[in-house]
Amino acid sequence: MKPPFHHSQYKSPVPITDLRIGITVSTYYGELAARFIQCVYARLDSLGIATESQTALRRVPGAFELPYIASQMSITGFYDVVIVLGIIVDDGSRAASVLADKVVGALMQVSVDDDIPLINGVLLPKTLQEAQASIDEHGAAFADAAIAMARHKCTYDPEDLTNTLVTFPKPPNSED
Repeated sequence: MKPPFHHSQYKSPVPITDLRIGITVSTYYGELAARFIQCVYARLDSLGIATESQTALRRVPGAFELPYIASQMSITGFYDVVIVLGIIVDDGSRAASVLADKVVGALMQVSVDDDIPLINGVLLPKTLQEAQASIDEHGAAFADAAIAMARHKCTYDPEDLTNTLVTFPKPPNSED
């Protein structure tokens, strides 16, 4: 199954080998965090990103700390995009819901304030098994989205808004 945001949909004169990608991951669920990183790095590597020289990985203890490190990475001006990975298990408590809402809101604010694309890879599964399945199914899509958004950032021309418009194919069985 092709990820919804495939980097090849975005034409850019910027070679993929020139992109710089920051990655931050919450290590609260250690084995799942390792799997998350593995999935993203495997996809980046398959696209031609030299993960040792074109990426930087910063680990944080939990999801709450993700916006801070994403902000620290973004204000350096070094990265074209930052991928943010984490897991907040939705155990039905208000605390999990509030945490997820605040983390995602803070990430959006960092992206807008620091003028950098942040890829929101913070999952809100009901169980750790659901988290594993989501990582395996969608982990590569975060890498694809990062490439697409980094290319947008590197080629953005405020005088030419057609550069940022992307059309997606109609879904099967659409009425239009």
